Amino acid sequence: MSEYEEEMLLKELQKCGLHLRKLKEKLYRYCEKRVFVKGSTILKMYAKIEETQREYNRLDNRLIELENAQ
Repeated sequence: MSEYEEEMLLKELQKCGLHLRKLKEKLYRYCEKRVFVKGSTILKMYAKIEETQREYNRLDNRLIELENAQ
């Protein structure tokens, strides 16, 4: 893997981490305000968080493989 590919992977990882933090913050705000939120909305947010965490882990593992290969 080239340095360019490693940079792109790091950018994707940062973007994924930012998205995950935003989703978790939004969920926390819902809980903090004790606003009535439909259960389906919470389940959708939870599913997005899980999906983003899987993507983050996949990217992180790929980056570790890259570093070990060098």
